[in-house]
Amino acid sequence: MNGRTHGQEAELQTFGKRCLTWLRDLRFDLQNLKRASENLKYSKISGAIGNYSSIEPRIEEEALAILHFKPYYGATQIMPREIYAPIAQALSQLVSTLDKIALAIRLGARSGRPIYQEPFGKKQKGSSAMPHKKNTISTEQIEGMARMAKKFSGMVQDNIVTWEERAIEQSCVERVAWPDLFHVVIHSLKTMTRVLKGLVVYPDNMLLEIIESRGCYASSEAKEVLRQLGAQYGLTTEDAYRIIQLAAFIVFEPSEEVKIARTNLPKSLEEADELLSAFQRIPSPESISIRWIIAEGSLISSPQLDISEDVVQKWNGILKQMFSNPDNLEKWNRIFKPSYLLRNEAKLFKEIIGE
Repeated sequence: MNGRTHGQEAELQTFGKRCLTWLRDLRFDLQNLKRASENLKYSKISGAIGNYSSIEPRIEEEALAILHFKPYYGATQIMPREIYAPIAQALSQLVSTLDKIALAIRLGARSGRPIYQEPFGKKQKGSSAMPHKKNTISTEQIEGMARMAKKFSGMVQDNIVTWEERAIEQSCVERVAWPDLFHVVIHSLKTMTRVLKGLVVYPDNMLLEIIESRGCYASSEAKEVLRQLGAQYGLTTEDAYRIIQLAAFIVFEPSEEVKIARTNLPKSLEEADELLSAFQRIPSPESISIRWIIAEGSLISSPQLDISEDVVQKWNGILKQMFSNPDNLEKWNRIFKPSYLLRNEAKLFKEIIGE
């Protein structure tokens, strides 16, 4: 499948690798929660302001030992909230991670060509008004859960501040914030467990996305290979970058029909009807790729880039000469194969799940 950065198609990855990143983040959150929970082994029975004025320290030690606690030396009338704030932060972070996973699923489920979708019941309605829809209601809900978790965590953080040895403002907050924070976490975990167990994945659409990226999925590797091979032919590092960029712009250059539609906007709803009908009759363009344009030395200038025709022709001459060498062509063609681009992903599987 295509990876994405900034919402734009980037390099290839496996769907498994995307899931691995989610797993790794959740494991980190679990470790974070365990570390924060170490704070919970402390408590106090050291009197009204924490200086043992009405109780012997020995009694505190023995009583807390029965409850499997250790004395917290330095408490006032209350335990300091610095101890508990990391727990709330860890729980909030866990829900934020679930929100990140949920958002990725929502983005992948958008109309047109979804690559995966949350489970949809056979009697479920995606929209009360539009029967064709499969709204992402479960993963959308997680974003709301994350907002609440952040606020509850913030409340606990604010409770660190107290007037001298004790004031009462923490109590009203904690009676609400703590139970509701745990409720949000548990609900989010249950919801995302159900979503991930029932996730519907479309590998065919993933492949079509790769094809429609027209070779740009390998642009980073292509730039490096072109730089290495082109050095002996006079191509600079900047040339290699600009050649790949130009080829990428060329393969997505709009057809003449599209250019007309972009400049001659319909002036009435009737003209809009005609434009839609005309577009429905346009045949799908043949797949072209930066792979072939560069290997064949068939670059053309683009109005989107400041590259002269003379420079383009110079590059075409060098590219034709370079790829007339069968070894160079073989190296070039290899980088567009998933088996080459994904050759090092196995390291992630080994380190994260031991396979």
